[in-house]
Amino acid sequence: GANENQTIKVDIPEIDTETLYLDDLDVTTVTGADRAIVALDNALARVSSVRSAIGACENRLDSTVGSLDETSEDMTS
Repeated sequence: GANENQTIKVDIPEIDTETLYLDDLDVTTVTGADRAIVALDNALARVSSVRSAIGACENRLDSTVGSLDETSEDMTS
């Protein structure tokens, strides 16, 4: 941030086949394929949610950097 010791916490959860429940999909049966589709839909939603949260933090950081750059330039002038 603009002041000393300001921090931002970025929580990035673990994303892998196990945490997304994709590690034991069975598409050899109709029921298994139906469950796999649901699991994949849920996994896509989870990954999209995490990417969105990371993007929001990135935008905050970019904005702060821009603001600090402008302040530094103004101070130099």
